[in-house]
Order: sequence, then C-alpha cells, then structure tokens
Amino acid sequence: MNNQIYEEASRWLVEFSTDEVDAETRRQFGAWLRASPEHVAAYLELGAFWDDASHYDPQRKLDIEALIAGSSAQENLVELPAAALVSRVTDVLPVSVSSAVKQRRWRPDWIAAAAVASLVITLTAWLMLGNDQHYRTDVGEQRILRLADGSTVTLNALSEIRVRWSKRERAIDLLAGQALFRVAKDKSRPFIVASGDTFIRAVGTQFDVSRKPFGTVVTVVEGRVAILSRQPPARAEPETVTAPRSIELGAGEQVVKLASAPAPSRPHETDVASATAWTKQLLIFESTPLPEVAQEFNRFNTQQLVVEGAALTSFRVSGTFPALDPASLPRLLSFLREQSGIELIEEDDRIVIRQK
Repeated sequence: MNNQIYEEASRWLVEFSTDEVDAETRRQFGAWLRASPEHVAAYLELGAFWDDASHYDPQRKLDIEALIAGSSAQENLVELPAAALVSRVTDVLPVSVSSAVKQRRWRPDWIAAAAVASLVITLTAWLMLGNDQHYRTDVGEQRILRLADGSTVTLNALSEIRVRWSKRERAIDLLAGQALFRVAKDKSRPFIVASGDTFIRAVGTQFDVSRKPFGTVVTVVEGRVAILSRQPPARAEPETVTAPRSIELGAGEQVVKLASAPAPSRPHETDVASATAWTKQLLIFESTPLPEVAQEFNRFNTQQLVVEGAALTSFRVSGTFPALDPASLPRLLSFLREQSGIELIEEDDRIVIRQK
C-alpha cells in the first residue's frame, strides 16, 4: 500500500489521541474514510498491532460508527455502513491483518487504543504532511479516489495529482502519470484538469489524461470536454466550455498535445477500450514506439527499462500484456532479443535496450 496513505492514516490516529475532537474534524475524518477503501484499510492495519486496550477509552469518546454515519449525511457521499466498510477492507488487507479484523467488532475503544499507542511513532509522519491535497501511486500500484464533490479519480501506477478546490471551480493538476476522471455534474463549478500547458474542462463526463514525456494525450470516454490552450479563468458560466481558443472533444475521440506544439492535434477517433485498458491492468500496444512501451512496463516493474539512442524511437511494438503477470516482462524481452538490430544489457535495477 502507498506510504502516503499510511502517513495520512497516522495523522488521523494522532488526531484522535487528543482529549477533544471537534465536529469539523470528525466530518473531515468521515470524508477521508469514504474517499477510498484503502484509507480504511490503512487505518485498521495500523491499529491491528494492538490486541486489547479498551482501558485507553473508558468513556468511549471515539465513535467510528458515528463518524461514518455523519459523513454519509453529506450530499456528496455515497452511503456505506461501517459493516460494509469492514467487509471491503478485509478484501484488500494482508491475510494476517484481514483475519484479525474479521475476528474483531468495530469497537471505538480499540481504535482509540491504536491511536494512543501509535502517537510517538507517527508524530514525525504527521509533521511531514502538508496542507496540499496530493495523491500519488508507487510502482505497480493503482488507486481509486472519491473526491468531495462525488467525482472519482483512478490513478495509474507511478502517477501523481494535486487537488485544488474552490467555490468557483474544481481544479486538478496531473503532475505525473495517468488518470481516469469520472466527473460529477455541477454546472456552477467547472472541473478543470491541467497537464503541463494543456487544460481540460468538463462538466459531468468521463475522460482519460496521460502525461507523457512528449506531451499529453486526452481520451474522452463519455460526454464532452474542451481542450484549452491556456489556463481558464475561475468563472461559473458553462458556455465558456466552447470559448475561443478551445477544441471540443466528444466520446470516443482523442487528441495529442505535444509539448513542443502551440496547440493540440485535431480530434480523431480512437479505441477507448484500449486507451483505458490500464484500469484492468492490461498493457495494450498497437504499433507503439518502443520508448512508450518501456515507460508503460516501468509502471509495474522495479527493474526499469532504459531505451538508449534515437534510432530505436521508430521501432514499434504490438501486443497485449497483463501488467501484473510476472511472465509479461520476460515475454517482451524475449521478443526484443529476437530482433537483429537490438541488444539488451541486464543490470541489477535496469535493463538497457540499445541498437547493436
């Protein structure tokens, strides 16, 4: 699980180790729990190291069920009872922790005990957390986030976003990698995704954004979006989605915005299933340049592929590879070794691919 999730869980453990927790903090905690099943998993996993400490909270001040009930009262959150949360969590926890959780009741005193016992060891992690809402994934990790407005973001491996919310707009910076956005409708607050100098504006739609070394690729799954050439002002009028200096994109269409180009390419039809196959842990390549193939494999393998020399940028690969299958990387390497003009040099943490 992502270290950032453990740091966030540690912060909440520390927060609830204090004598008094106000209503706003409880509301924020409930929203954090609902943002992702991994949040609850991390919180329970940290607490599972302590077996029985009900004496830490004799007055039962910490009521997790009440916190979740409070968060479910918010209009932008989907109702999910505590029992359902525990059921979903045990599916993603390590076997030993999952077993411990299933044998427990959802007891406030147990969670409070974990908070007190972890106070010292988690204080440093808490101080390291900033105010920005940053979310990132590691090698081989994908993550689904539920945002405050009901929208969801699916992060591919080795990806990072920054969420910037205001009363007039919903803004997300794709700092690295790839993400699939499912946008909740809110005409009064446009949903803006920035990837480098590319800005995507949407109201109630679903689209994929991939930030690559050469630029940004935008694929629309449902609805329509506008690709803007500059940062749009924070304004509420929905008609600005088709303002000048923008390209409108419909379902099944894709554009590429090269970092070196002043404007994106013309919209063209694309295979949406292939473009979003990564959400099913599939790597699908259709005459894809070798450097891009290497980049996608590097998301799921600690031994990184390094393509050296400009000559191999024109070498293309086609095929489908299960991203989490240990046999996928050897299969690709076997194919490359069969090519007469390519040689591979294997090192401890990387594999260099170069022209002979």
